[in-house]
Amino acid sequence: MKSLRNISIRSKFLLAVIITVVTALFIALISIATLSYQFSSREFTDQLNVLVDITAERSQVALVFKDKRTVTQNIESLSKLTSIDLACVYNVKNNLFGYYERTSDMRCPKKLPDKLLLSERTLSPPLASLVIEKITNIFSHGADFNVAKKLFAKNRYIGTLYVVANASDVNRRLSEFLFYAVLIIIITTIIAYLLAYRLQFALTVPIIKLSYLAKEIGRTKDFSLRATVCNEDEAGSLAKSFNDLIHNIQESNMKMEELVLELQEKTKQLESHSEIVEGRNKSIKNWFSGASHDIKQPLQAMVLFVNALLMTSNPTQKVLLGKLDQAINNMRTLFEDLLDVSKLENLLDNFETSPVDLKPIIDNLFHEFEVLAADKSLVLKFHDRDFVVNSNMRMLERIIRNLLSNAIRYTKDGGVLIACRKRDGYACIEIWDTGIGIPKESLERIFKRFHQVEQKSDDIQGYGLGLSIVKRLSEKLKHPIEIKSILGKGTLFRVRIPMDDSPKLTNVESVNTGSDSSSSKLPQGSLSQVSHVILPGDRLNVILIDDDPLVLDSLKILLMGWGMHVAYFGSITQMTSYLEGCDERCDVIVSDFQLSETENGLDAISTVREYLGLQIPGLIVSATEDPELIQTIKESGIRRLKKPIKPAKLRALINHLHTNSISETKS
Repeated sequence: MKSLRNISIRSKFLLAVIITVVTALFIALISIATLSYQFSSREFTDQLNVLVDITAERSQVALVFKDKRTVTQNIESLSKLTSIDLACVYNVKNNLFGYYERTSDMRCPKKLPDKLLLSERTLSPPLASLVIEKITNIFSHGADFNVAKKLFAKNRYIGTLYVVANASDVNRRLSEFLFYAVLIIIITTIIAYLLAYRLQFALTVPIIKLSYLAKEIGRTKDFSLRATVCNEDEAGSLAKSFNDLIHNIQESNMKMEELVLELQEKTKQLESHSEIVEGRNKSIKNWFSGASHDIKQPLQAMVLFVNALLMTSNPTQKVLLGKLDQAINNMRTLFEDLLDVSKLENLLDNFETSPVDLKPIIDNLFHEFEVLAADKSLVLKFHDRDFVVNSNMRMLERIIRNLLSNAIRYTKDGGVLIACRKRDGYACIEIWDTGIGIPKESLERIFKRFHQVEQKSDDIQGYGLGLSIVKRLSEKLKHPIEIKSILGKGTLFRVRIPMDDSPKLTNVESVNTGSDSSSSKLPQGSLSQVSHVILPGDRLNVILIDDDPLVLDSLKILLMGWGMHVAYFGSITQMTSYLEGCDERCDVIVSDFQLSETENGLDAISTVREYLGLQIPGLIVSATEDPELIQTIKESGIRRLKKPIKPAKLRALINHLHTNSISETKS
């Protein structure tokens, strides 16, 4: 059936016509053959009955007188009919009395079967025999007609005449009929095919042409082509409908082409505007990168001057200076957030994920923020695990840093906990705080840019950029963030990171995303103790180098206010002149990185060490955002502190460097 479905409509039409005609002819001829055979059989049996009756009448007297010769002559007269094969006469005792046998193959039975003696006349086979049986017998020796007639004399049974005749004449006539029937079917089939072949053009040609036209339109996309309407029948209606459809498609295609041209023009305009916007964005980013150092320098000076003034001011002045310090810190925070947003855009354009070891990241961040927590009298604790996750190190560190900074900023009393746990195949980094909490109605909005939760206190300030950065980074990395908060009691931020099945990483270093982690690595313990350590009966001697007079002066005043002896210089040349005639010891070197076009802080520290012949601990204080310069500082092994710095953190690092130097000297 599947093969018939795939043939052409022309072949289907011809096949349908021929099968219908042949089937009808075959049924009709079979019916006619059946009726003809029945009529021929009836005619033959009628003739046979007449012959049997005549022979019986002629043989009755001879049988009564037992005249065997006469009986034999009577039945032999039947031999003139070629269809008579056998004729037998039986006496009253059913014994064979006389017979005629056409061939030696035909023999009269010595006695007739009882079933042939039950009735006056028995004819076999009956006239109602199936024509199929007769047709089958034609091709053998033909079906036999058996007639048994009882003989009576004066109503007295005297014997039986039994005749066997073949149906060769009937079968011959049937064979001739079937031959002519087959011939008629063949001729009729040929005629039907020729007529159908001619007629099918009127039906199939319009459909075939329509099919070819559809293929041509599909190949060339030429919607101006139309089908020819030949007739007003269903095929003509189909052609008209097809033309209407192609017309609608042509109009739609023309409109689509107009829209495409318009879209191309709009696209070109957008590309032009995009290039302009991209150029402006690039200029803004470049401006941020170039201006960051220049803007941070006065900010740094302001912070240091305020802290220096706080040490020498009276209570009334301290209140005003505290507010000024708060305003400067807010301005510093806003500038750093804006700079982070600028760097974030570049980072999100091209990043890759890889196996990341969480422990070094959490350790570095803990030490970085421990001094800030101690400055606010908060307890900072951490519980880390050696988990390897699939993430981007820079982006993940930025997420944790922003959340931790937020937690410390909005916590007045108590503490902050960093925990790392494994749940459902994920590494969960949790940051708990005992801060002010977040109202339920604000939980969905805290990740929007510049959104701030309303606070009763004025000393907690933010600009709503830190959490928006966290949201964008987590969405890019597909690290979902969960929040739970109770207003007035605290907040939990949980970051879910997929685990990595790779072997445990070793020697993984944190990549800088805003401040150098190496600059904040302090010994584990209470920073509140370390940050105020001064060796008994001893003052620290510090060499300070910065090319900005304002920052240099503010740092000098701040360090001297802490009881340190400060030798300060604006260039390496000035410092070299001092070192040539200097016989004082140096405990720590603090230098800006960008001193001039040809000199930097690493050169300054190296110069001091060469002149004094000692491996004096050094600290680079820099506002640079250049990754290459940051990497250069890191490779030198010298600590780095990012501007604008916090005085408490600066003091803690100087004391830490000096303490380590003494420990190494003693060992």
